[in-house]
Amino acid sequence: MLAHARVSAELAIGELIWNALDADAKEVSVALERNVPGGPVTRLTVTDDGHGLGPHEIDDAFASHRKSAKRERRISPGGRPMHGRNGRGRFRSFAVAVRARWRTWGEDELGQVAITEVTIRSDKATDGEVAELGEPSSALPTRTGTVVTLHLADNQKAARIGDASFQQRLEAVLASTLVSLTDSTVSFEGIALDPTAQIEHQARPEFDADLASYAHLDGTPAGEPVLDVIEWKTAVISPTLFLCDENGAALVEFEGARLPRAPGINWSAYLRWEGFARATVNEGDLQNARAAFAGVIEPALSALARHLQDRSELLTGDLIETWVSDGTYPYLDHPITILDEAEQAGFRELVAVARKAVPSDREQRRLTLGMMQATFKESPDDALQVIAKIKGLDPAEIQEFRELLDRTPLARVIRASKMLTDRIDFLVALDELLHGVDHRDLFLERDHLHKLVEKNPWIFGNQWSLVRSEASLVSALREHLRILRPDDDEAVDPAGVERGTRRIDMLFAGAASEHRRTRRLVVELKRASLTLARRERDQIESYAQAITGHAKFQGELVHWDFWLLGTTIGDDIRPSVRKKNEPTGRFQEVQLDNGSTYSIWILSWSDVISAAKDSLEFFREEIAYDPDVADALAGIRARYPDHLPSP
Repeated sequence: MLAHARVSAELAIGELIWNALDADAKEVSVALERNVPGGPVTRLTVTDDGHGLGPHEIDDAFASHRKSAKRERRISPGGRPMHGRNGRGRFRSFAVAVRARWRTWGEDELGQVAITEVTIRSDKATDGEVAELGEPSSALPTRTGTVVTLHLADNQKAARIGDASFQQRLEAVLASTLVSLTDSTVSFEGIALDPTAQIEHQARPEFDADLASYAHLDGTPAGEPVLDVIEWKTAVISPTLFLCDENGAALVEFEGARLPRAPGINWSAYLRWEGFARATVNEGDLQNARAAFAGVIEPALSALARHLQDRSELLTGDLIETWVSDGTYPYLDHPITILDEAEQAGFRELVAVARKAVPSDREQRRLTLGMMQATFKESPDDALQVIAKIKGLDPAEIQEFRELLDRTPLARVIRASKMLTDRIDFLVALDELLHGVDHRDLFLERDHLHKLVEKNPWIFGNQWSLVRSEASLVSALREHLRILRPDDDEAVDPAGVERGTRRIDMLFAGAASEHRRTRRLVVELKRASLTLARRERDQIESYAQAITGHAKFQGELVHWDFWLLGTTIGDDIRPSVRKKNEPTGRFQEVQLDNGSTYSIWILSWSDVISAAKDSLEFFREEIAYDPDVADALAGIRARYPDHLPSP
């Protein structure tokens, strides 16, 4: 028996409607029943005025899967093309029902109308109960017809039938059939189903299918497949691919990430082909179907992707052109730098997703697009939240934009550019805070400088990461702080080692080992007002000797870098750190007996900031970014309000 796990509620009910139309019904109605007003739907009834089934036709009509009489009879008695042919439709009801009853008025073999009732339970779908009720004592409004009553299951899929949007989604399933109906009406809760009111655009993209492997049993070629694409005005219809028979009856539906995506377009695609009706396409996922019918589905999906991309670009381009003309679009000039180009391209993708939710009123639109732009510059991921709060953008569309950003290089360029501008701002502001006459006396080492640098370790090189978890290592470094800071009571206090209160300024580990050698960097910061002199140089030298000689580090190969960092380097030690043919700032390089090495560097903040600026210069020129001091200070104050002196 057919598994129903992949059959939606909409497709299950759609099958009953297609069966009614195959019976030449002129009127088909769907009615819902609830045990209590406002409660869940407990019963669903589909009533039609078709030719019904006579008692002698019941066995064929309810034959097991793939034994439907429609396999031989492709035209109804009234001349309509028949939908389906595998006998799976009626049994799909059990995707939402625990029990189904068909009561049908049809002519018997003598031409007399008789009533037959068939009841099937979902747990005994192969053992239906058939009752011949004889001649009708009370007929339908028409002479013949069928009433199907579903007793719905208590599950999430059946609960969808009571959703306010169910009718629209049912119209999407039936759209290929409904748009071609000229002599029948299908109603849902008394309202005629008419998908045309929801349709924004229709198209039939062309594609070339490879049908060499697909033929009829008599060897004649299978018919050409057709792809119809409908774009919907409503967002409640998710992008869906329906594999249909040649007459448009959906045999299976596929949703999800494997389908082409088009920002801001809610679409349904109907791939119609008689070959689908001759095989089992509803078992497994889209990947299975693509493998089984590669010659048809693969070129169709490619054509669908091209069509949706063209439509998205057309719709978005037309809107942006209109908004530029009336002055409401936030980007009126052509991009100059790669940052401008990436930002405008990314914002265009944002507009593609959100275009339906942007207000039509000119002033509201100007404000909305302006807020979207401001948020997008700061955080592309969060830009849709602006319009979501203003005009209820669907959460699925917000997620779609985030997924789009993850799949495209635009967001990576934007994020990288944002990171670069933030770093350039930081260097300009830090230079001013350390050396500017209005700031240096207020910019304190422990309260401000240490906290800022801890948040931005990249300033010492991208290869370093701040160490916080190596407790024994930190403890070993703390043991010798008295050498480095003899005037610091906290550093001299022996009990401070156990309490963990002795503070080393910065301890970093290298991002990768070099030649099986671990790299570590220790940075000692000095207050801005202190000029680094012989005393500080001797202290860092003694500290380096004590650390590298510690028993903790004798069993491993390590290269240590010890940095003494201040604002000014005194004349008495400048010659020792500005040597010809030596890197700027290197005072000592030592090889230890155990194979480890260490270097001592005495650097000014100007050295460090200049090196960091040099590493960013190429990118700064590419994005043409040159902030002034005031803007840089404002930016760093906004990001780190607790780490700067009060203005």
